[in-house]
Amino acid sequence: MTTIVAAITTAVVLVALCVLSGRPLFAVILVAVLGFTGMTANPVLISLAVRFGRDAPTLASGLSTAAFNFGTAIGSWLAGFALASSLGESGPAGWCPASEPGEAPAEPPNELCDRLA
Repeated sequence: MTTIVAAITTAVVLVALCVLSGRPLFAVILVAVLGFTGMTANPVLISLAVRFGRDAPTLASGLSTAAFNFGTAIGSWLAGFALASSLGESGPAGWCPASEPGEAPAEPPNELCDRLA
C-alpha cells in the first residue's frame, strides 16, 4: 500500500510542478516536496526486495539499489541528450505548459512543431 501511495503522491507533485513551473516560489517548494515524496518509495521497495530475496538479502538490496542508480543514470542521460539537441531548453525536456486556468495553453516553440510535423 505504501508503494502505491508513494507513486501516486510523486505523480501528483510532478503534475503540479508542470502546471506551476512558471511561478518560481511554487516551483522551488514543489521541487523540495518532490524530493520528499520521490525518495519515500526507495526504502519501501528495497525492504520488499530484501524480503523476497530470502536467502540472499544483501544481493537483493544491492540489486534494487543498483536498479535505482541505473534509472537515475538513464533518465539524466536522456534529459541531457534532449537539452543538448538543437531545440535546447525549448525542447521536449524544457517545455512544459505553464498557464493559468482559463488562459490558452503555452504554445510549443516553432522548432518543436516543425520536428513533430
